[in-house]
Amino acid sequence: MAAPVDSSQWLNGQSRQDMQNVLMQDGKHTPVECPDLSYSLGFLVGRELEWVPDHFVPVSFACPLYAHPNASVAVSSLEGNAVAVIGEVIHPDHPQVNQSGIAAALVRSVGNRQAEIDKLVGRFVIIDSDRRRGLTIQSDAIGMRSVYFGQRCDDRTIAASAAKLVSRACHGGNNSKRSGAFRLGYPGIQTPYLGVLRLPPNSLLELDSGALRRFFPIEPIDACTINESLDFALSQAHRVVSGAMKRKPILLSLTAGLDSRTTLAATRGLWPGLTFFTYRGSDLASHGRDILVASDIARTLGLRHLKLDYAELIPDPWVIAAIKDNSFGSHQHKLACAYHRYFGGHRLVHVRTNLMELARSNLYGYHDAKPEFSGGPATAHKMAQFYALAGKLKPSDRHVAAFEQYCALTKINDALNFANAWDLYFVEHRMGAWHSGIVAESDVAFDTIIAFNSRNIIRRFMGVPQETRFMSESLRQHLKRLMPEIAQIPINPKVYPDKSTTGLRL
Repeated sequence: MAAPVDSSQWLNGQSRQDMQNVLMQDGKHTPVECPDLSYSLGFLVGRELEWVPDHFVPVSFACPLYAHPNASVAVSSLEGNAVAVIGEVIHPDHPQVNQSGIAAALVRSVGNRQAEIDKLVGRFVIIDSDRRRGLTIQSDAIGMRSVYFGQRCDDRTIAASAAKLVSRACHGGNNSKRSGAFRLGYPGIQTPYLGVLRLPPNSLLELDSGALRRFFPIEPIDACTINESLDFALSQAHRVVSGAMKRKPILLSLTAGLDSRTTLAATRGLWPGLTFFTYRGSDLASHGRDILVASDIARTLGLRHLKLDYAELIPDPWVIAAIKDNSFGSHQHKLACAYHRYFGGHRLVHVRTNLMELARSNLYGYHDAKPEFSGGPATAHKMAQFYALAGKLKPSDRHVAAFEQYCALTKINDALNFANAWDLYFVEHRMGAWHSGIVAESDVAFDTIIAFNSRNIIRRFMGVPQETRFMSESLRQHLKRLMPEIAQIPINPKVYPDKSTTGLRL
């Protein structure tokens, strides 16, 4: 056990350069920052492009492909086939292999390419140019690296990282936006831009035809125990972080919640090389508890811990404008501005673990007992009902029509033969339509990965019955066993410290 030390440090008042000097101790990761943050870390691809952002750079590929200067891009070609990998990606079986090595391995994997992609963890897009199958695009397992697509007046399909970017490329630099309710993502695969759709995870976009083709789940999923699935997920995440930290310094958020404990468990043995941070904004009650709990955890485990106070921060208008280019939602723009101020420069990677809600089957646990949702949102009507309920919106025929379009284009009824409706809704809509937009807000500062984001991990969770996942205490037992030093520090306490924990703060 590490000796308790007070390793916490407040960031308010420090400049970004001060923080870069603290975090970039090895001096190896010094990319040239692009001053134009519009469509940060983004890309644009299409057979013929009439408009491209001035600051995007061309990528040598089988068809016109452009990317933001700070986007990570690797291309590999072999015998007329080509694969482009965009974004942060790690192969858990080979964490030492970089992005270029992964692209090269994929282009060589002619017969089992999808199986190899299913192993990958990160936040990425794969563009595959195959002489026989044409040009296809897919996102990571939960669509964290978003793909949007639309058609020009000549029916040519264009795809990009932001809905606004697609709209402008389809209309010669202009865009056509509609109003509409937004709470937990737009319904189905729609966006606020006319004619622009979101590519959901588990479906390929065929660029030449503009059609979607589902590739998961299309066969039975093997049964798995809760302990087997958790052991696999934690071991994979450990390899992912160990590989990622060899490329760039890693930031991990530290709160009072269960996700942070899971992050800590997955990274045990790597802590000395990681930087943890906790933020405090206008929500003084919950953020204050996060600061207290996180500080006690950091002191007990000897973690390097930064505390970010952004309550009084005045956002830069040009940073806000860039955030709105990347994401049409509005979750925590001010926090994203704080990320840009203190961590900006695209020299760091933020690691998150939000996907573990799937391991706990939260949607099923909290909603399946309701008569109207028994069996899950397995029809367009039920999806629209749940979307309205969860987003606190008035039910609308437009919502139903949007989910009918989603069901028809993705052939979700085929997938429902092999997977539970709650799981598919969580992965393809809750994460793909909503959470991806939250992550995109911070692209002005750094890239983000979810350490459990691989289809192989998701497949194992789906192999565990819903009720077992929700009712099981296995995850908490795993965490206590892996980190006995902080077993007494409560998870998400309503009051902290209390009588049972006061001694920990002495």
